[in-house]
Amino acid sequence: MARGEKDRPGAGLGEPGYRVFKPKTTKNIRGKLKEFYNMLTSLLPQDIPKSALRYREEWERNFMEVIHSRLRSSSWLRPKKRKKGKRKSGKSIPKRPPYMLTVRFILPSGERRGRSDAPVVIDLRGRELRIPCVGITVPIPEQLARALEEENGLEPRPKFVAQLTSEGKLRIIAERAPEPRPPEIPLRVIAIDENSRHGFVLAVFDFDEHGYCRLVHFEILKPPNHGYRERIVATLRAHARKPAEALKQLSELIPFIPTPSEAEELAHKTLRKKRKLNNAFIETLVARVRGLVREALQGDAAVAIVVDPINSESLQGTPLQGTLLRARKRLRNLAKYEGAHFAEIRASGKLCPFCGAKGRERDHRVFECPRCGTVWDRDRAALVNLILRYLETLHKEESQDTDAMRLIDAMLAWLKRHKKFLLR
Repeated sequence: MARGEKDRPGAGLGEPGYRVFKPKTTKNIRGKLKEFYNMLTSLLPQDIPKSALRYREEWERNFMEVIHSRLRSSSWLRPKKRKKGKRKSGKSIPKRPPYMLTVRFILPSGERRGRSDAPVVIDLRGRELRIPCVGITVPIPEQLARALEEENGLEPRPKFVAQLTSEGKLRIIAERAPEPRPPEIPLRVIAIDENSRHGFVLAVFDFDEHGYCRLVHFEILKPPNHGYRERIVATLRAHARKPAEALKQLSELIPFIPTPSEAEELAHKTLRKKRKLNNAFIETLVARVRGLVREALQGDAAVAIVVDPINSESLQGTPLQGTLLRARKRLRNLAKYEGAHFAEIRASGKLCPFCGAKGRERDHRVFECPRCGTVWDRDRAALVNLILRYLETLHKEESQDTDAMRLIDAMLAWLKRHKKFLLR
């Protein structure tokens, strides 16, 4: 995944998927973009090309929805918050929605794509983004430029718009909704098991027209360890409230002693670092899955992304709660954008993959089948059972017993040849 780029979740089945690319801008450029936003949304627009006002009515409708929502919730005049969490006098105004602008691309070959009068020009040959009507130029890093070139080469090609926020932030949004291929062979199944402590276990199996199954990718993606970071945050906040009591503990964690006001600010920066690391963890997973999906589609195979969602009750309150839920939304959006199937299916790692009997735990997360004697790791068996349950779902949806049963047989045959896969 290109640096400065992430996914925006789609809203539901039948809707398009999105990719959001974030060019880096300087403080000076953000100031100019903020002025441009105010020009576009003012009651009396200044000397701006008509093409830049194409989405003006849509912006006005969105802004009216924001106002009506605030009025209905009686939160029109909410007290503002200080940075340190203390309330102060004063009332907030509704945050204005983003403004959309049409985009024109200049590809490295010189080919031009998009509306000729578009106010935003993305020059991939010159590696820069331009808004000529206000004299703004933003350099595009090489990695982001290559990612945008790749998106322009997709069929069907995404619809691109530029999004400008009231804070002067600029985003490039690609929207796409290709029709998924029927889940028939050749088929790639990307199975993902969520774990509240260990992150994600990823396994990819290909099924070909000859009735064979093979493992093409296996990976365990572990989230960053925030234990030490969370201890520092808790101690800094304790020091901000009662410096004398937390002084000794704080001196053991960091090499200097901040003032109480500095401690609160340092705690905020530490939490922000935690969020950045979690976001990078999600982006790693999404980028890996996107590459596996596109590899299969280029080989004319259908693709299914199947997720074993963790139990919501066991997830609630865990450190990875928000991270796992956001990752699942991103994967669902990815499937819409790439033209893959997406399914959430519960599968137990305590059941024997061969006979379905409930196993006896003989070691930590290691089970043994009382019926056939198979020994397995719980996370790996959960992936196998997840794929088998997905294939059983395909079988039930078919009017005749056709390929789905062949795929189940192929999966079990592979598993018999590679029983060591079930162990770490």
